Amino acid sequence: MRVKRDLARIHGIPTQDPPTSRRALLTIELPGLSYLVAGNQFSPDPLLFLPSFSKSLPPKDNTIYNPEETVMMWAQSSNGGRTICHRCLKYIKSTHRYISHQETWTSAKIRKTFVDYFKENHDHQIIPSSSIIPVKDGGTYFTNAGMNQFKPIFLETVDPNSKMGNYKRATNHQKCIRVGGKHNDLETVGKDLYHHTFFEMLGSWSFGDYFKVEACAMALELLTEVYGLPVNRLYFTYFSGDTRLGLQPDLETKNIWQSLGIPQKRILPFYMEDNFWDMGKTGPCGPCTEIHYDHTGDGTGVHLVNRGSPQVVEIWNLVFMQYNRCEDSSLTQLQRQHVDTGMGLERMAAVLQNTESNYNTDLFSPIFEAISKETKIRPYQGLVGEQDQGGIDTAYRVVADHIRMSSISIADSLLPNRSGLGLTLRIVMSQCFQQAHQVLRMPQGSVSGLVDVVVDSLGEAYPELQKNHSKIKNITKDTEKWFTSLVSSSETAFSSFVKKTASKRDHTHMSVEDMMDLHKGKYGTKVPLTIMQEMAVRQGYSFEDAAFKEARIQEQPLEQTAEQTDKLKLNRSMIESLQQRGIPCTDDSFKYSYTSCGGTYEFLENFKGSILGLMDSTGFVDEIGADVQCGIIVDRSMFYSEAGGQAADIGYIKTEHGSFRVEDVQTFDGYVLHIGHVESGELRIGETALQTIDKEHRMGCMRNHTATHLLLEGLRKVIDVNAEQAGSRIYADHFSFDFTTPVKMEADQVSQIEDFVQESICRKEPVARKMYPRDIAMEMENIIPLRDEVYPSEVFVLSIGNAESAGDKLGSTELCGGTHVTNTGDIGEFYITSAVRSKQATKRIYAVTGQHTQQVYETGKGAQDLLQKIKSGVSGKGVQDLLQKIKSGVDAKDKIVDLNESVQELKNMLDLVMPKVVRDQVLSELPLLTLSLARMESEILLANAQQVITEEIEAQQNKSFVLCRSDVRKEKQGIKLLLRLQKDIDKPLCLVSDLQSSILVAVAGPKNCSMEMEDAINQLIKTYGCGTLFAQSKGDTQLYSTDLKKRQMTIEAHADKVCEVTRTVLDAVYAAVQQEIN
Repeated sequence: MRVKRDLARIHGIPTQDPPTSRRALLTIELPGLSYLVAGNQFSPDPLLFLPSFSKSLPPKDNTIYNPEETVMMWAQSSNGGRTICHRCLKYIKSTHRYISHQETWTSAKIRKTFVDYFKENHDHQIIPSSSIIPVKDGGTYFTNAGMNQFKPIFLETVDPNSKMGNYKRATNHQKCIRVGGKHNDLETVGKDLYHHTFFEMLGSWSFGDYFKVEACAMALELLTEVYGLPVNRLYFTYFSGDTRLGLQPDLETKNIWQSLGIPQKRILPFYMEDNFWDMGKTGPCGPCTEIHYDHTGDGTGVHLVNRGSPQVVEIWNLVFMQYNRCEDSSLTQLQRQHVDTGMGLERMAAVLQNTESNYNTDLFSPIFEAISKETKIRPYQGLVGEQDQGGIDTAYRVVADHIRMSSISIADSLLPNRSGLGLTLRIVMSQCFQQAHQVLRMPQGSVSGLVDVVVDSLGEAYPELQKNHSKIKNITKDTEKWFTSLVSSSETAFSSFVKKTASKRDHTHMSVEDMMDLHKGKYGTKVPLTIMQEMAVRQGYSFEDAAFKEARIQEQPLEQTAEQTDKLKLNRSMIESLQQRGIPCTDDSFKYSYTSCGGTYEFLENFKGSILGLMDSTGFVDEIGADVQCGIIVDRSMFYSEAGGQAADIGYIKTEHGSFRVEDVQTFDGYVLHIGHVESGELRIGETALQTIDKEHRMGCMRNHTATHLLLEGLRKVIDVNAEQAGSRIYADHFSFDFTTPVKMEADQVSQIEDFVQESICRKEPVARKMYPRDIAMEMENIIPLRDEVYPSEVFVLSIGNAESAGDKLGSTELCGGTHVTNTGDIGEFYITSAVRSKQATKRIYAVTGQHTQQVYETGKGAQDLLQKIKSGVSGKGVQDLLQKIKSGVDAKDKIVDLNESVQELKNMLDLVMPKVVRDQVLSELPLLTLSLARMESEILLANAQQVITEEIEAQQNKSFVLCRSDVRKEKQGIKLLLRLQKDIDKPLCLVSDLQSSILVAVAGPKNCSMEMEDAINQLIKTYGCGTLFAQSKGDTQLYSTDLKKRQMTIEAHADKVCEVTRTVLDAVYAAVQQEIN
């Protein structure tokens, strides 16, 4: 009846009495109207064209037939060409005949439509995606949600003068990675059709502006009016309440959905775990409403909501932040309520592209096609579980997902390495290569070609991919080479494991201990568990899943958490307490109050401030006594708090009643906390505090901080113009500087960088610091912000060089709020002491400046002097001089001992800090010199032994044998020498020689003396309980020898003692022989 009357009212046709049948109700007399769908003529009954009718239309790739728009036929009148939209029942301007409306929704169009909708229709500001690397203090995991970059707003820590502080409504598409932490999808990727490591979150936010009603209305309008999803495919959930926490059901949201026309049967209540969102253990939280899409299409999916079924999936979550969770878990109402919504692009693409699988969308299909071209494996078929024979489709999904994740990560300046997020990236890339090579049989080096496809797919949305295209490709190629080498060495280690354990246990089963032994490198190379698993299966080994999971748990490195100390800090409730008490933030601008003249710096003395807050381990207090660790908050401070990598100032704060030693300074939301110990007396709230910093400590930090800026400029000039700072730790006596570049850092380049910095110091360039609005500073030439730093609305720009002269290009221009020298000449000497080189990992340079370079220089000079001494000693002339001395009867062993001691001293010096160029020289030349020394020692000892034996033969002419004590380097040398010299005498010649780890006793003589010589050697073997008899004949000469291992000797003895025992044994043997003759 209502439909008839509405139609009649729109077209100006008189209505009749209510019909008595449904058919009569729907038969409206509109002259000349006809309705067409897919070429078939139907009755103009609007209720016949239901959304379910679209099922009869054949689907096309990447095309969705909007069920409501599909039946949105154009009605053409026969008397004038006026048309009517069957959906809204209004005349429109188009007059052509239109069969049906189809919309092709590419992922790019879905993404753009989302942000455009909120921008153009609802005044949202489009905010660029933040990096997947969390900002400073943002946690140790990847960015895993769109709201991460807005946490300062939710936590009310945002600078009100910053750009973010003025956000009211925002929208964006955010890069997200869920690997590690609470949300870790790495182990699930590939096994199903909807999990990913990298995904995109389409989001909209209201920061204290609109709330539930508007958020729900916008979401429904976008889904149904813009994307064209039918309501009968959607389910809407709301929070059902929690009696334990005293939370009532969110009936407000339920009623809003009903008021928007959603049938009650499609609005479902769920518990805390599904429909209540927390930022963490404390902080903003609130109920959420989720929108789920039913792929079944027949209305039977209601029981699958929130059941993890691919047939009914969550596509959008609307979070209403209306509470604050306190430390005692209680909830209080927020003064400013926020809306945080997130829609997964991959899932929405699956819905709009008419598939239940995220991997059947245009986000992945081009990658699958590229893989298929590189391998002879069949094309991707979308199979899972047992149907996926050989795991081929699983491998397709893993490779496609992981190459997207790694490309995005590298574009955001993350490099694969051995720690933190870099280690996670390397693990993901390794799994990608493993699946590509072992399962998909992709040629070595071909995975990097997939980067091109990823850039084509995502480059427009994320320009950093296009900017870093070649960098991503090169790093992927280098990492693939590294992985190939790792697999090869792992196979060798696994083969060793097989050989060594086959006889000890059931060689077809691997225990957790076996896995960890392989993983820790017991059999050679450390074998990653994922590679080990594949090798085990290939070679017929079995292992329990529980055992593998246990090994994976043991494999995982400890989470990188902040060092656990008893350091005092201000938590959120303490900061709120200070604010509520009206205590202002600390004015610490006086840390920049220093002057310089001719290299001499003057700092404030006994700078006055008032103590506004005192705290100990229990919290805020009014007074503190001696020998207690505590924290002080003053209204004005001249202390530099730790920031930008620069260490905090140290010094003293003194009051009328006490003295406080400042050991650390930290800033918490504008409050500067001076941490240390009360050395004497006591401190009280309200007292005047006289502040003095440690000048030497500050000057050391200033010199080193300015040097880091020169160092970065040198890196960009010598190694890579695109080198980026990745962090620094600046102390008074040294500093470390981290930077990222895919370019390998060579040893000679380190020397060039050092020269560049030293030249800048010698030029005595001015150093200037000036404050600018952040937006202006970010547009300056050469300004590259740190990727993990959060900058305030106004920032300092530090420039090094002549900024006043027109046309002069500054040597360095960077954002920096640290303290610096005012002239590079004040830095003093500069030495790079160490540099970690790696193709992929973040590189790190250690350096020293100023007065701390003196000890470094002296150590380096000492090392060079020792190196020169050794070189002279082992040179050809040095050897000849020693040989000549030996011929003259001079013992050369002392010289050999002295050179060996010099080598050991030089090795020990490598543990000290010295210039890296000197260290590199020592490390480069010392191995060859050591080898030369060993050869020289062998030659000298042999010559000395020959001289000793010759002299002993002459001295022992009247003896039955000749016994000599002289050292040689090797056993073979002694035996060879003995055989050569014995042939000139007619009696046994015996040599006792110290071979360092053993003692050689050898005797050679005429064969008619064989019995006596053999008997003597056997007695020595028996005496010392070790050694084996060795016999050798050469012409008329017979030789017997033994090698007495020092560790195996039952009687501890040195070579001289063994020589005495040998003489005694030989005397006894020949005495017995003489007795028999007599």
